Amino acid sequence: MRVLVFLSIFITTLLFGSEQLTNSSDLLQVISYNSGIIATGINNKGLYLIENGNKREILSDKVTIYSFIRDENGLIINTTDNKSYSFNGKLLKESDSSALVKMDGKDIYLSGKNGWEKITDSTDFYYFPQKYNDYILFSGLKKGLFLYQISTKTTYFIDKGNHAHFSANGNSIIFIKAVEGENFYTSSDIYIYNISTKKVEPLLVNSKIKLFPFLDGDKLYYQSNLNIFVDEIK
Repeated sequence: MRVLVFLSIFITTLLFGSEQLTNSSDLLQVISYNSGIIATGINNKGLYLIENGNKREILSDKVTIYSFIRDENGLIINTTDNKSYSFNGKLLKESDSSALVKMDGKDIYLSGKNGWEKITDSTDFYYFPQKYNDYILFSGLKKGLFLYQISTKTTYFIDKGNHAHFSANGNSIIFIKAVEGENFYTSSDIYIYNISTKKVEPLLVNSKIKLFPFLDGDKLYYQSNLNIFVDEIK
């Protein structure tokens, strides 16, 4: 426990202050994208590109997004009606369904040669799958966060937590552990899970409420009070 507390304090002191990127109070999930950021609207409705102070709509607020992943192929957007879109910075198009994951209100499925294959055990409400190369990240309502490796068909338990997302390089998972009040979080800290070592470590620990974190190199993005912030980590 002493080692963990010391590590938390040490990592936190390596931050060089928070920069507020938006002042619109209408954004939720966020990732970095080229010279700007991409974020969902309130209640994850709509998707927007914010660059140089300009806000551009990618998907309208009639669409609800549950995840969006930036990998070597560009941006993949998944919606609650089990549709998937790709975005290359200019054009948005519906993706080939053969490479998708989906949820049905109980379980997570992976599309393959023989159709949809269930990868969860039906013992929890599993939701919000994200696919990055050989891995699928998903959440269990009661059980916490899990990582499924497609090539080995192995499921790894990550930790109890929320708002998990692959880092930009795909080598780690970023998520929050929150203290919940009666109707909302009273505080939350950001943790990192190393996919290779299967270890969890604290990344940003303070009294600030931090939601939907995303790590890109040494820049840690997150939402707080409906605005987007970035911290530099060295």
